[in-house]
Amino acid sequence: ICLELFQDETLVRMLPCHHLFHARCIADWFLKHHDTCPICKAHYTTISATSSSNFCQGEDLLAQPPRAILAP
Repeated sequence: ICLELFQDETLVRMLPCHHLFHARCIADWFLKHHDTCPICKAHYTTISATSSSNFCQGEDLLAQPPRAILAP
């Protein structure tokens, strides 16, 4: 998983554990048969690769209040 900083207009994805990653990087992570968060190792068996509810652009993160995402 990459460790680059988020830039404005970067598409990011928030996992149910609330960790953020570049959308492309975390998609690649899960496609390589990993089933855990790279940071906290929370186990996920059914995360939609295209669920739009947990995607946003970098600049939007600062404009929005934190939101809770419940694990299935």
